[in-house]
Amino acid sequence: MKKPFVVMIILVAVGAIIYFPFYQNSEEAGSAESKEPIETAAVNTEETVEDESEPIIQAIEGEDIEALLPLSMTEESVQNRIHHMSHGYIHARQKWGKFEVTKERLGRLIEVIEENDYENEELYLEILTRWTDGDFSNAVEDHNAIWRLQNGTVGEALRLLSADEREKYQEQHFGGKE
Repeated sequence: MKKPFVVMIILVAVGAIIYFPFYQNSEEAGSAESKEPIETAAVNTEETVEDESEPIIQAIEGEDIEALLPLSMTEESVQNRIHHMSHGYIHARQKWGKFEVTKERLGRLIEVIEENDYENEELYLEILTRWTDGDFSNAVEDHNAIWRLQNGTVGEALRLLSADEREKYQEQHFGGKE
């Protein structure tokens, strides 16, 4: 009875010794790939570099907006949502995260902000109120204001996307038109 037990422990130990270094190396490679910004040298181009593993949150009919955007959201989470929403309207050499803009989501974010006491709530409400009215003309400034609050170093917004670029972005990331 002792012998099979000892053999099993030895097999588990050998398996762990082989598996964990391999798993750790592959995980480190994956995390470096997904978290580290990619610097590119583009000669007279405005090509956007996007990471394949970034979060993309598409609007789904009937989505549970209260679960998606709970009243208990942290200020950092609110910043991330606004930041990611702005990506559909601005050009930056790098963008990380996409959150599809809908009237329902904008309204819910306003509700979340009004229910909390965030340090920069006036800025968030100003941006979201304008966007709710369909005015994205200051999206570059809006993006960069949030980006600076997040101590951004890569991915500053450079200009607004053209109507054609916005349509392509919407199709590519959310599968349809605005």
